[in-house]
Amino acid sequence: MTDKIGSRGRTWLPRRNALLLFALASVLALGTACPSNNPSPPDGGTKDAGSVPDASVACAPPEDAGAPWASRCASPVADVCASLVLPEAGPVPTADRWCEDSAQRLCAAGVDGGTVEPTAEAGCVERERVNCEARFPRSRRDAGSLTYWPEAASACLTGAAGPSSTACGCAFVGSAPGGACGADAHCRTGYCLKDESDAGVCVACPDKRPVGSACGQPGDAPCDGHGYCSQGCCVPRPNAGEACRIGLIEPKPCDTATSFECHTAIEDMSGNGTCKAYRMLGETCGQNPKCTLMPEILCRIGPCESGLTCTAVSPDASVPRECHPDGVRCGADRQGCGPDQVCTGPNGLCIEPASLIEGEACGGPGQCAEGLLCDKADAGTGTSGVCIAAAPGECRYDVECPWAQRCTDGHCTEGKALGAACASPRDCANYLICARGEDAGTCAREPRLGERCLFTGPDGGTPYWAYSCIEGRCDSATGRCQ
Repeated sequence: MTDKIGSRGRTWLPRRNALLLFALASVLALGTACPSNNPSPPDGGTKDAGSVPDASVACAPPEDAGAPWASRCASPVADVCASLVLPEAGPVPTADRWCEDSAQRLCAAGVDGGTVEPTAEAGCVERERVNCEARFPRSRRDAGSLTYWPEAASACLTGAAGPSSTACGCAFVGSAPGGACGADAHCRTGYCLKDESDAGVCVACPDKRPVGSACGQPGDAPCDGHGYCSQGCCVPRPNAGEACRIGLIEPKPCDTATSFECHTAIEDMSGNGTCKAYRMLGETCGQNPKCTLMPEILCRIGPCESGLTCTAVSPDASVPRECHPDGVRCGADRQGCGPDQVCTGPNGLCIEPASLIEGEACGGPGQCAEGLLCDKADAGTGTSGVCIAAAPGECRYDVECPWAQRCTDGHCTEGKALGAACASPRDCANYLICARGEDAGTCAREPRLGERCLFTGPDGGTPYWAYSCIEGRCDSATGRCQ
């Protein structure tokens, strides 16, 4: 009997193992295949399309995965300095003397040009040196994550825009990919990838992965706007009009090229919905202005498709906005104009800079032609003004004045000199403060350690006048630089 049992066992076990191996192989094949791109039924049918395997969609890692994906890659930072086109550098200070020498030369040029009040020159030099040291820390320069750019330094010293110009801000530039870094902000593009010793190198962000790419592993780039990660593979997103799903369990987002959201019925708790298309030329867009008592998401008409801007077509707020071609009108956020255009104001027109003629409506500085200014009188912020003829030195905004000057009572002025009486913080020249006493104020140098930086009203109350310290910080409790 024992031999029979052993004999039967020996003949049955191989057959059982073969069946188990076949079943396991089938499960693994189903588990690793990409799911189908057929949308799930909007009524929540018996089988969700997001969980149906589809072995016809290849799933492979990209040929060059690049560096691991990082959070900074989701919101890349523009490299402002890369847009500068600069001539060859002239004589410039050395890198280690840049902050001291550039401050002296810029402030002296300001005095010579009549934009810096002569008694404020010393304060100008000290303030701009401090600003420069904060912008370009010596520790980063020594560590190699900031590199001197002589062409930008030369343009900074020969320009008329002052220390706040783009060229001055690019006298030192952060590291390019492959350069040293200590934090993401040290990289001009990409992010800072660190090793076990905490040493960092700037790397470029990898491209988002197209449909058919493997995904979901730590460090993998996300799928692009045409796909989403399901069962380890980037699979196609549904297009406008097709079924979708929101939620944490097997979500199925819409293709961002054709749809802006997965729209679900408010009473439907399943998460199933339909991809909603972008609004087309001439269609209403944005929020429904008549929908005031409902949640914002239920009042959403939708954004315009690429190349169109959602803008108001009537001053009547009850009239819905419409989709218009980019470069014609701008939206409430002033977006929608071309790279060489400016927006006249919220829901305004897209125009060439300094192109409006006398008598035309305007919304701010830089819009009226040369010799004109945008006069908004007492209309208030955000309202329209009109282009009028401007006398020499006349202004309405500080930006219309040379650097270090302010627009005061409609005219560009250097401000009051050191030691002059003052009644408000804007009375004194730039790089000076109005130090208020018991009875009146006096224009004084900016505060240092131990000096007053916070001044109260004549009766000891508000409004406060607070100034930044040349050294230390302004302590609100003591009112002095510490």
